[in-house]
Amino acid sequence: RARRAVPAPARNRPVHRAGAGMAAVCSRRALVRLVSGGVTRRQGVGVVHQPKCFVTRLNINNPFAFAKPFRSVSSNGPPPPARLFCVVGSGPAGMYTVDRLLKHYGPNGVRVDLLDKSPVPFGLVRAGVAPDHQSTKLVQNRFDEILRDPRVSFLGNVRLGSDVFLDELTPRYHATVLCYGADGDTKLQIPGEDTLAGVFSARRFVGWVNGDPEIVGDTTFTKEVHKSLTSYSDRNTCVIFGLGNVAVDCARILLRSVEELSATDIARSALETLKQSNVRKVLLIGRRGMAQAAFSPKELRELLQLPDVKVTVFDDALQAEDEEDLVTSRPRRRAVEAMRKAVDVGTDGDNKNLKELQIKFLRSPVALHGSPGGDDGRSVRTAVRSVTLEVNQLVGKSGNRKATGTGATETVDKIAVALRSVGYKSTSGCVNESESDAVSNINGYTRTLVPFDAEKGIVPNSLGRVQQVVSAGMGGGGWFVPGG
Repeated sequence: RARRAVPAPARNRPVHRAGAGMAAVCSRRALVRLVSGGVTRRQGVGVVHQPKCFVTRLNINNPFAFAKPFRSVSSNGPPPPARLFCVVGSGPAGMYTVDRLLKHYGPNGVRVDLLDKSPVPFGLVRAGVAPDHQSTKLVQNRFDEILRDPRVSFLGNVRLGSDVFLDELTPRYHATVLCYGADGDTKLQIPGEDTLAGVFSARRFVGWVNGDPEIVGDTTFTKEVHKSLTSYSDRNTCVIFGLGNVAVDCARILLRSVEELSATDIARSALETLKQSNVRKVLLIGRRGMAQAAFSPKELRELLQLPDVKVTVFDDALQAEDEEDLVTSRPRRRAVEAMRKAVDVGTDGDNKNLKELQIKFLRSPVALHGSPGGDDGRSVRTAVRSVTLEVNQLVGKSGNRKATGTGATETVDKIAVALRSVGYKSTSGCVNESESDAVSNINGYTRTLVPFDAEKGIVPNSLGRVQQVVSAGMGGGGWFVPGG
């Protein structure tokens, strides 16, 4: 709902803190005032957290510069903080980083500004955990407590590389910590992956189910998901490439009844689409064997025990080397036992609501093929309809089994949706990574790019301290900075 804007208080008046748990949504103008210690309560497109008990005079010539160190507006307020930190990214890595900073420096020794490109905090905990896994999302309660701390300010809807740059952040904080995770995907690198409609990343699919603002705001994506799931009566199969927990989450969402999903916090738009979905069969495809699958036993058992779902497993034979792998890995051994038990139990074949789960090992996608995008054949973009798979064989010793192609192929037809779930990949965080390091933004600051190894998808670092440093005091953590 539209709310009346609240005038900014005068410079010397006490600053009223925003309500507990209030999210921050900033325009660039609001960000300028917040980073510079401004006291605005409402700017741009939404509400922002206050700097909380600290103000400073604005430098008109350079609104990003502090005119004076922070001082208390009340004689009874806390002394100026000894350390100022900026954490970029409010997912688990960012939230735990903030938590450690607060504990290390004590009640009066630190202030932390937490930036995120999303208008809401908590990253993959909010947008990457399946809606039917509420117990996993309970960590948000702890994160809420961190954001309520008066030493922490959350600034949402702020993107590093377009709204704010490293050169604007690093001079104004004792340290800047990059924790914005892996917001890209590892691709299959096969024909049809980028050109056919109905081919999505599992990361974005789960974000759509959870109502991630960035993904739901992409109307082209949401319309394509809706069309792929509901428009093709002659295609009832979703194929998922990958055998990790994210792939299992996607399969479970598609196979679980909408009645059960409606009791979760699933996005309403996604629920309405799933009610109309034509998908009745989900095919999980892995390039290696049963003993090398990455899903956890608990996640797998939950999928296999869904009511009214028939389970079929292909190429589940184990060689001697695979048996040795299972001996040394209890979780994988339990996963194999769960799959064999599910196949043995079977289901009622006369059930008209019966859905099907198939798991195929030792297969790699070679190419995706399409057909005219609409049932009437008039759609401009071609929709995915089938996939060619190459049959693999495992070579190598126990503990180092690798899949190699045999040359034999097979085709899976009647595909409505194809999801790739073969890993996340970090990006540098810049809107246009091809631009020069020396491009200046509108405030005259040099646009220094984040040091980034594009091939590995990480920031070069040593135990979390960023190497090739563009400014002193830069660190990182989480997927973006392995080892941090």
